[in-house]
Amino acid sequence: MKDAGKVKLTSSLYKEAITKIIRSVLTFEERYFCFFFQRFSELRDLNAMEQMLLHMHTKELFRSFTLYHLTDVIYYVAILNFEREKSEEALETILGYLLSNAIRANGYVRHLERRLVNHAGVQGADGKPVYIRSSAKRREATRKESTRKEAERKNATTLVPHTREGHCTPQFDVNSLSNVMLHKLIYGLAKINRKRALVRELLTLLVPYIRFQLQTKHYVFSSERPDVIVKVLWSYAFLHVRHVNLFVDFSLCIQVAINQLQLDQLKIVKNIFLNFFIFDELLLDTLEERIGDIEEKWPGPLSQPRKKPFKKKKRRVALTDQVKLRMQR
Repeated sequence: MKDAGKVKLTSSLYKEAITKIIRSVLTFEERYFCFFFQRFSELRDLNAMEQMLLHMHTKELFRSFTLYHLTDVIYYVAILNFEREKSEEALETILGYLLSNAIRANGYVRHLERRLVNHAGVQGADGKPVYIRSSAKRREATRKESTRKEAERKNATTLVPHTREGHCTPQFDVNSLSNVMLHKLIYGLAKINRKRALVRELLTLLVPYIRFQLQTKHYVFSSERPDVIVKVLWSYAFLHVRHVNLFVDFSLCIQVAINQLQLDQLKIVKNIFLNFFIFDELLLDTLEERIGDIEEKWPGPLSQPRKKPFKKKKRRVALTDQVKLRMQR
């Protein structure tokens, strides 16, 4: 399983070995469930994944999993576009359990609003065009506010979640996730394209937390994976969560990592901001310049239209999909 490229899922040796592994994991070694689920997803063995999901649902193992492990399960299901009629009920139940508990456990993040610096004076929920001044002008206008709130943020690097009854709920606390795992949670929930209302509610709830993470870390969401911020931005756009100050924080983060992003990622960012009518002058100019430089240095290969069209298949959610804002009437 270390070299997934050399494994043939149809070989009799693989089928026999996997049958024994699944039987062992499901019968005796349930603590290794998430580890093997990840390995099967890397092998793209949908049959093995389906068996594990059904067992997870039947034995209600998901109730003993933390947010971290459930995030892994949902993420790998999402990126493989996993759709099996037999396990659909199991997936819906697990997803509903994750969402309801995550929403209930992370209500405390709303209190982070008072610690944030707002670079825009509007939220933009009405869908009207918003024009953002350059980053330099924003810093000058908010310097006093930023200085005042910096001391508060230094004393709030560790957040303690509480329920209404006052008991800690670390099992579904979003603060237990690294930013890379947070991206997996957000992108996985958006791409799986189920229970959209609950997913949108959770993503809206997490807006202050994400902004807090960006502002306290100097707009570096992940130094190891700078590209994941594009997936987080796409997830909010795909679910039509248009929070202008969040998008401005995304803008500053993307400007920091712009030289580490690929051409298709830059175009995704540009299209989202334009389609959502958030005209960040500095970001759009920087994107245009960077895209032009890349296309000039590495021009794309010449291509011709395909003579025989592809067979029409069910459309799946992809990062490259055009996302447009739905205007409210």
